[in-house]
Amino acid sequence: MGKIEVLLKPVWKEERIAAAEVQIIMECPAVKADDLIFAFHKNTVGVAFLDFAENVLLEDAMGNLEYTASEKQIPKILMEEYKINRKSEGDVKISYIVRLKPVGKNPAFDLGYEDGGMSGSGMSFMPSFGDAQFQYVVDWNLEKLPTGYRGIWSLGEGRTETVRDGRVLAESFYYAGNIKGCEENGCGFYWLENPKLPAEEAGTFVKKLFGKMAVFFQDTNEPYNVFSRKVPEVLTGRNKMGGIALTRSFLYLYPLENPPGEKELKFLFPHEMVHNWPRLKDEPFGACTWYVEGTAEYYSMILTDRYGMLEREELINQLNKRAKDYYENPRIQVTNQFAGEHLFMDQEATLVPYGRGFFYLLHMEEVIRKATEGKRSLDDVVLAILKRTRAGEECGNEVWLEEVQRIAGIDISEEFTEMQNGKVFPPVVSALTTPVTVIQTTGIRRETGEECVLYQFR
Repeated sequence: MGKIEVLLKPVWKEERIAAAEVQIIMECPAVKADDLIFAFHKNTVGVAFLDFAENVLLEDAMGNLEYTASEKQIPKILMEEYKINRKSEGDVKISYIVRLKPVGKNPAFDLGYEDGGMSGSGMSFMPSFGDAQFQYVVDWNLEKLPTGYRGIWSLGEGRTETVRDGRVLAESFYYAGNIKGCEENGCGFYWLENPKLPAEEAGTFVKKLFGKMAVFFQDTNEPYNVFSRKVPEVLTGRNKMGGIALTRSFLYLYPLENPPGEKELKFLFPHEMVHNWPRLKDEPFGACTWYVEGTAEYYSMILTDRYGMLEREELINQLNKRAKDYYENPRIQVTNQFAGEHLFMDQEATLVPYGRGFFYLLHMEEVIRKATEGKRSLDDVVLAILKRTRAGEECGNEVWLEEVQRIAGIDISEEFTEMQNGKVFPPVVSALTTPVTVIQTTGIRRETGEECVLYQFR
C-alpha cells in the first residue's frame, strides 16, 4: 500500500485567507513514463477548479519531473490528467499554490474564503489518485494565519492519519480559520463566527441525530464532521439553503443576512447525513440518483420521526412541502436519464430524483411489508445493499432488484422500469411512526399553471 503525505498552508493577506500552499509527497510510487500519476477535477457540474498561482511542480530524487497534462471529459465532469515523461525515482513531491475566490453557492464544490476563514471541497484543488488504497497523513501549517486559527478536514483536525482510496483528498472538505465548534464522540459541528446562527442548538441536534443514525446504519465509528458556510446571495433552489455531502462529512450553506433557525435545519442535516451510508454507483448521473437522493429523503424523515425528534406539525409541514415540490413539478414525468443529464442546469429536473425516490421508496416499504406479511421491510433491503458496498462491491440498480427479490421474494423489475421512465407514485404513509392521513386535492403545476393531482397530509 502506498503512502501519501499532505501539508496545507493557508496564506493570510488583506484580512482574509487569500491562498493556500499545497505540498503532497507520494512515497516511492515507481510510476513509469507516460503513466497517469494523478488527475484534477477541472470542472465539476459547472464549478471550475481554482486557478493555480504557479504551475504544478513535480519533483523526485532526480530533480524536476516533467509531465504532460491533458483534459478528459466524463459525464458532468472535466478532468485534467497528469502523465509523467520519465520513470519516477524515489519519492514524488507535488507542489502548487491556489488562489481563493469568495465562497460560492450550491453546488459547493469550490474552495473559497469568507469572513474569518475558508471552506470548501477538494474537488476544486486536490488531486485524485484513482481507485487504489493509500495510507494518508494530512497536516496543516498555520503559521501564516492569526493566532488561534484552526485547520480541519473531513476526517479530523490537525495532523490526521487514515487509509482510504485515491479519491479521498478530492472528495473531502477543508475548513480553516477562526473556527468555532462542538465535538462529541467523533462527531463535530463547526462554524465561522456568526452571532445570528443558532450554532450551539444546531450542533446539539447534529450530535444527537448522528449517534442514532450511526446505530441504525451500523456505522464504522470513524470521525464525522459538519461544516457551515455563509454566502452573500440567495442560494439556488427554493429552500434558501443547501448542502453537499462528501467523505464522512457535509458542508451546508445558508444566507449571510438571514441564517436559518434550528427548526429549518432539522431536515437539511438528516438528509446530508444519510448520504454517508446508503448509495449505489450513480454513473452516469441519473442512473441511480433516485436511490442516492431518495434514500436520503426517505431516512431523513423516517428516522427522525421514528426517534421522536420531530413535532407532529414539523412532520406534516415537511410532508406537504415535499408533496408540492414533487407533484406540482412540471418535469414530474421525465425519465431518470433526462433528470441526470439536466442535473444542476434545470432546477425542476434536479428536484425530480428527490421526490421520485422518496415517494417510490414509501411505496416500496408497503410492497415489501405486504409481500412478507410484515416480517421484512425496506430497512432490510437498504442495509443489505450497504453491506455489499462496504465490502467493496460496485453496486447499481441490478443490486436493488436482486435484494428486493431475495428479501421479499418478488420481482419488481417491470414497475422499476416504469419508475425510471417517469411513473408517478401516490404517497403511502405506512412507513411513518406518527399516524397521518393523505388527502387528494388539486394543485397547480409550476411554469405551466395547469391543474394537477396533488396530495397533502393531515
